[in-house]
Amino acid sequence: MLGSKLLVGYDGAELSSRALDTALAQLRDHPQITVDVVYVEEVAKLSNGVEVIDDNVQHRNDTLFEQLQNKVKDISARVHLHRLSGQNASYVLLRFAEEHNNDLIIVGSRGLTGIREFLGSVSHAVVQHSLVPVLIVK
Repeated sequence: MLGSKLLVGYDGAELSSRALDTALAQLRDHPQITVDVVYVEEVAKLSNGVEVIDDNVQHRNDTLFEQLQNKVKDISARVHLHRLSGQNASYVLLRFAEEHNNDLIIVGSRGLTGIREFLGSVSHAVVQHSLVPVLIVK
């Protein structure tokens, strides 16, 4: 058993789907496990402190979260979906894990491309700063 209170970071990428599948597989064998799935909507912050999401990005977020809901709709009540927002997905995941006492974080190894990946992936930041074990799925 990987843990009893799992946190999965989900962004719609193939590797985050694999991370979710890894966590859901644990549910079948261990009835005491719960899974928190966190979808983070990354937002831009204006100079006045107001957070904004572009309409195209919002539509993409809505679509991905709906796909996530459909993926887990037939699974037990031990899966809890959370749609959060923030400028930094790794910070949001780490804070959630701390506030909800998750004992394992599961993330895909890569979900970003281009310049954002060069600057640092979410999985890398989570591994570097997590106070609980992290499982990286490739």
